[in-house]
Amino acid sequence: MKLLLTSESIRNKSIEKALRSLLHKPSIECNLVYIPTSYNAAKGDKSWVLQNLNDVHQLGWKLFDIVDIAALTSNKAIDWMATINDADVIFVGGGNSEYLSYWLDRSGLGRALPKLLETRIYVGSSAGSMNIARSLNFSSKSIRDLEGDNQSTARSANTEQSLNKSLGLIGFDFRPHWGTPHFDYITEDLIMEQSRMYNSKIYAIDDNTAIKVDGDKVEVVSEGEWFLVENGVVTEDHRKTSLG
Repeated sequence: MKLLLTSESIRNKSIEKALRSLLHKPSIECNLVYIPTSYNAAKGDKSWVLQNLNDVHQLGWKLFDIVDIAALTSNKAIDWMATINDADVIFVGGGNSEYLSYWLDRSGLGRALPKLLETRIYVGSSAGSMNIARSLNFSSKSIRDLEGDNQSTARSANTEQSLNKSLGLIGFDFRPHWGTPHFDYITEDLIMEQSRMYNSKIYAIDDNTAIKVDGDKVEVVSEGEWFLVENGVVTEDHRKTSLG
């Protein structure tokens, strides 16, 4: 299985190089399908969606297609699964993790992905990455619910279309947007506490970092900052300001 789990799409040359290294041929000979579904349930300014799309598109593809699995599941005239079957790269964008989880389940794509990823590359951004991980325990909604923040559901639209269940295709958890001002409630202490609570191994990464998975090999690709916590203990720390 070949995966590239990003925080904020293909933000720098190191992440771009990591993606190209997973391809079995040049990107200009590959088909990519971009699944933006997760952004449907994210509120506020959506300029980041355009930026993420452009970051992927500018790499150059034989075919660049877009499939919203929420919008197309009710349209039987459109065989969107055929589009995904024809892709060399499946890119799942960010937004709201629980909403994406719901539609991965409802559409059937979540059940199809393990087989699809035997021969295709998966790239995730934010929620798209978290839904591949061990759990959604570190999603923004899960953290705010655990902290008793009654605003947690108010930050997302269509909250009735929500499922707190990842695909669990990898054995670690994933927390994107580390150190981003908009996510300043994600503190070191909170990640440490939850890592102990869930007996979890978690990579906390910033927007210039990604996790590359190629079979059994896991590699951090970074031009930024990240750290790894295992059962409440920091085992790798690549930040300008370290814990403690």
